[in-house]
Amino acid sequence: MSGRPAAFIDRDGTLNEFVSDPDSGLPGVATEGRGRAPDRGRGEGGQRARERRGSPSCACPTSRQRPRVKVSLEQLLAVHERVLELLGEEGVNLDAFRLCLHHPQGVVPELSGPCACRKPAPGMLLDAAQELGLELASSWMLGDTDSDVVAAHAAAVLARC
Repeated sequence: MSGRPAAFIDRDGTLNEFVSDPDSGLPGVATEGRGRAPDRGRGEGGQRARERRGSPSCACPTSRQRPRVKVSLEQLLAVHERVLELLGEEGVNLDAFRLCLHHPQGVVPELSGPCACRKPAPGMLLDAAQELGLELASSWMLGDTDSDVVAAHAAAVLARC
């Protein structure tokens, strides 16, 4: 692919506060009652790249759907919309947002099993790159987990954790 570089940014723990499930202690799924607010300044890196270099910024989170944590698709999407709203209030405008709702042992049958988009697979990065005409080798990813690094490397993107 050829085109512009981009800043790919993980959501949970990078753009916004990480929340653990109160019952299991596992990485949690935010619900409307436990919405995650972006920490002030966390979206600044992607916004700066966009403004200074003309690079698009794309958030590529993986949902925290777990077999023992039952959260509806509507709740996940409501959190997604709230995060975008809060980022917008801070002046952070993302050019694209990818969200993987799959889990290998998920509780939602149609979202259970393997997929090409759930990190560490690079599907979300590759999809955004194709849609926006991005140059992956010149792009970078900010994240907080090994799966962010593996996904970035699989897509030939520079990773920073």
